[in-house]
Amino acid sequence: MEFTYLSTSDGEEWRKWTGRNVEVSNDALGLATEPSIDYTNLRVEAVDISVDRDGNVLALDDSGNIQWHDRDRGKTEEVWTNDGAVEDARALCVFGDRMYLADGATGELVLVSRRTGNAVGSIPARLDNPVEILRNDRRIYILDAGTDEVQGRVLTLRRNGMVETVIRGLASPTDMTADSSHLYVIEQQDGTPVIRIHDVGHLESPSIIPTSRTIEELTVADTDEAVTPVSLEVLTDQELVLIGRPEGADEMALYHYTFERGEGKLTRRDDFPLSCSKLLTGPRDQDRRYPKYYAIAGQQNHVYIIDERQTNRRNAADGRYSAQAFRRLDSGALDTGWDRLTLSFESFPANTQVVTSYYATNDGTETGTVDELDGVSGDDAEQLREADIVGLWDLLEAKQERLAAIVGDESTDRVEGWVAAAVERVDGEEWRSTDSANQRDILLEEVSGQYLHVKLELVGGLDASPEIGSFRAYCPKQTYLRYLPEYFEGENGGGGFLERYLSVFESEFVDIEEEIERMTRFMDPEGVPNEYLSWLGSWLAIEFDDEWPAEAKREFLSRAPTLFRLRGTKEGMRRTIRLYLRHVESPNTDWMAAWQRRRIEARRSDGYMTDDQVGATLREIEEMTSGYPGGHLLFFLEHLDLDGVEADEPRRPYTMHMDGPRSFVVFIGPFVEESHREAVERIVASERPAHTHGSVVELRQEFKLEGNSFLGINSTLTTREFVLGRSTLGGDTVLKEREQLS
Repeated sequence: MEFTYLSTSDGEEWRKWTGRNVEVSNDALGLATEPSIDYTNLRVEAVDISVDRDGNVLALDDSGNIQWHDRDRGKTEEVWTNDGAVEDARALCVFGDRMYLADGATGELVLVSRRTGNAVGSIPARLDNPVEILRNDRRIYILDAGTDEVQGRVLTLRRNGMVETVIRGLASPTDMTADSSHLYVIEQQDGTPVIRIHDVGHLESPSIIPTSRTIEELTVADTDEAVTPVSLEVLTDQELVLIGRPEGADEMALYHYTFERGEGKLTRRDDFPLSCSKLLTGPRDQDRRYPKYYAIAGQQNHVYIIDERQTNRRNAADGRYSAQAFRRLDSGALDTGWDRLTLSFESFPANTQVVTSYYATNDGTETGTVDELDGVSGDDAEQLREADIVGLWDLLEAKQERLAAIVGDESTDRVEGWVAAAVERVDGEEWRSTDSANQRDILLEEVSGQYLHVKLELVGGLDASPEIGSFRAYCPKQTYLRYLPEYFEGENGGGGFLERYLSVFESEFVDIEEEIERMTRFMDPEGVPNEYLSWLGSWLAIEFDDEWPAEAKREFLSRAPTLFRLRGTKEGMRRTIRLYLRHVESPNTDWMAAWQRRRIEARRSDGYMTDDQVGATLREIEEMTSGYPGGHLLFFLEHLDLDGVEADEPRRPYTMHMDGPRSFVVFIGPFVEESHREAVERIVASERPAHTHGSVVELRQEFKLEGNSFLGINSTLTTREFVLGRSTLGGDTVLKEREQLS
């Protein structure tokens, strides 16, 4: 085919369109959006709240009872009744299956099993005035406000159940939040609330020197409105969300604080009509810019769910959920015949529509010139003309920053007014609309000119908007009529009707030929669309697991020749499992490597290892763990690995997972989600050597002994004993270096 087309298919090209109430998102054109906040009162009184990883809120009342709100069912039920285990309930934190409660009367942390609803132990934290318990990156922080005689502090709960102070000298702290390496605390400095940022990176690396700095003044960037912080939460490592009280106002507001090059920028996002004492963010949703918030607010201290979402904005021109987008396409030649327009939709919800309008002309200034606009002075017009900006479309196609620089303005305020006026003039031209809305393929009749003007009108609702992914305009106009004898081109041969009739077939064949030209991308693992990954895998007799991420499927396809040669071997299983784990969420197991390093450093400080030995050991550990997905542990065990162990006692913990001499065990984990473990089990079942049986044993970050006993939390192991006639070497004894026996 000899067609040429001008297209728009990505975000950069869509941003060249101009119009009203339009927005480009995810490389598609749709209605402009704005944040909308809904407040839901759960009618539950609370002194503190916590949110689990599923987004369910748990509320602690003043009697020490805990209620759980199931967001899926919309119901609230009690998960723990305080029977005297907590005298003065102050703070609550949920961490997996455990709930931590701070007792203001005893200064202890009380541990409650969420599964059984029973208290399983307590930790003597020696708290003076507990305010907050915070979970962050598998670490628990406790904010203690102190007393008149004792300054406030922040403590952390170690995995061995010990409580350690990490920040001292806080001035009457009232709230705290944390990102990956910093703690943000609201303190009272000379009676004025300020936010103080503390570096806690030293907890992971002793070489980091703790630092802190203060955000002394919070001022809204656009209005210079001073804000007093009341409660705050981390959104990302560069963003905070806070509830604050504007200067001179009784009501509060919701603010967004962004760090930019070491400095912060505060913007106001919405009014907060209630007095707030606590703010939490829920789990992040990849499809949403902002998560749900949870707050304790109002005079009755009720728990509120604050759902901030993006909703479509009304068009100021007509008051509806509509938008108009305009574009001028230049073919570069006079009297170009425009043949066809095509649109593809990324999303097309019910009760939405798209109307396409167009016209063509050879005159680039037919819609008007810039000197006709109100507010454009003679000097402005002359400066714009020297920059080759004469017609209204020249103005609309230029970036506003460039226009402001041409006329010597430091801001784009005047230019924005010119652009709005130019859009009004352009929209007033005579447009030719399609016969019906929502047409994806439009054949143009008698449309010729160098410039094709296109208008896309989008109509949606509060939460629904059509999203246009791509647009094409085909030119010059050609049909199969050129292959027929000259007789058929005249009026006697019915040329007009015949030309339109043949255009239908040629348009269909153009799409087919374009698809054939792009067919090779379906053979490329890196370029094939996600929906065709399984189809491409079927060519290689690969049946992908539904749980596999798309990027894992692509990598498997690209490495299939190598992996196929290793199928049915332990190395093949290992590589396939590693491949899958690289593309799923990893657990935070940094504490394991840190523990190994501390253990080796302790042995050096005790004189049992030299500097060279320490270096060699650390390198050996690095080599052993290199190549494994971060956070996941993986090793195989088979009967041959136990040939040197004769006694049954030390063999039993391993052979208990084996069905027979042809079986093996894959020790792997920990997993963030149960589906990850199930996917690994299916990999082992399909990739195992023939005539063998493999089982998967998940490695967990905590070890549950029995009932509600957790190793290192509320129980410890006693020293091993050696009894002649009953003990076995390796089972009841520990071998140590000779120097340690002296």
